[in-house]
Amino acid sequence: RLIYRMPAKFGKVKRCNVVRDSEAINNNLNVYVLAEGTNTALAEPTLTLKQNVETWLNGYRMINDTLDILDGRIINYGIRFRVIPAQDVNRYELLDKCNQKLRTDFLNVQPDIGEAIHIARIYKLLNEVPGVIDTTDVELFNRSGGVYSNVVYDIDSNLSDDGRYLLIPQDAAAEVLSPGSDIEGVVT
Repeated sequence: RLIYRMPAKFGKVKRCNVVRDSEAINNNLNVYVLAEGTNTALAEPTLTLKQNVETWLNGYRMINDTLDILDGRIINYGIRFRVIPAQDVNRYELLDKCNQKLRTDFLNVQPDIGEAIHIARIYKLLNEVPGVIDTTDVELFNRSGGVYSNVVYDIDSNLSDDGRYLLIPQDAAAEVLSPGSDIEGVVT
C-alpha cells in the first residue's frame, strides 16, 4: 500500500484501511489509520500524522477523489483455550508450550484494519503442540478500559455463523495487547 511507503520523517503508519464511503455523493474515500505506540502496540494517530498522510496521498489520488483521514479503532481481546494432554505429560510445561505457540505463531502476524481473527487457526496451532491430544475450546473475549482501548466490542454477536472467525469492522484492528495476561489456558 502506498501509505506504508510514506517516508518515516513524516511519521509511521502501523495499520491502515481505505474504504469507499458509500453514503457520500462524491467519490469520497475514508482512510482509517493507526500508529505505533509503546512496545509496538497499536495507538491512535496524532493530528500531525493524519495531516502528513493526507498531504502524502494528495499527490497520488484521482482528481475526483476526496479523502478523509480518520482514526482507526483498536479492539483489544484475549484468548481462552482448553486442551487435553497426552498421558504422562507435565501439564505446566504443556501450558507454557501452548502459550508460547500462540505468541510466536499466531500473534506474530498482526491483522490489518478490518481483517478477521481466525479462531480455527488457533485450534490448529494448539493441536500442533507436542503433548496436546486435542483442543476442546477456544474463546475470544474483549478487553477494554485502563491500559486497553475504550472500545467495547461484542465478540459473541460478531462471530461468523460457524464460529470459525471473528468479524472486525472496516474501521478497526484487533490486537492482543498483553500476551502474558491476555492468553489464558487450561490443561484438563
